[in-house]
Amino acid sequence: RRHDERALGTVGFHGPPDGTGSAEVGYGLQERARGHGHATAALRALAVWGLGQPGSPTLRARVDPGNQASQGVLRRAGFLLADPPVLQDLGEGVDLRYERRG
Repeated sequence: RRHDERALGTVGFHGPPDGTGSAEVGYGLQERARGHGHATAALRALAVWGLGQPGSPTLRARVDPGNQASQGVLRRAGFLLADPPVLQDLGEGVDLRYERRG
């Protein structure tokens, strides 16, 4: 937050782009900061910057199917459910996959 310079959470890339130029993004907020639009604003800013880089055609994110709040953040930040939408993680269950193209 700007007014008191307290960190509310994180947003960033999960490593460098892959061979196709696509990169995975992630975010997380402290519980007290949720529900105020902070994650959406941060993810929008990250997406604008990331998709503006040379060779970055797609940003991807994974989310638990039961995490409706996080899916809302992704949709409000311009991400769409990917096709196919389901991604199987070894030993961690199933995630939904969202993408935002440049």
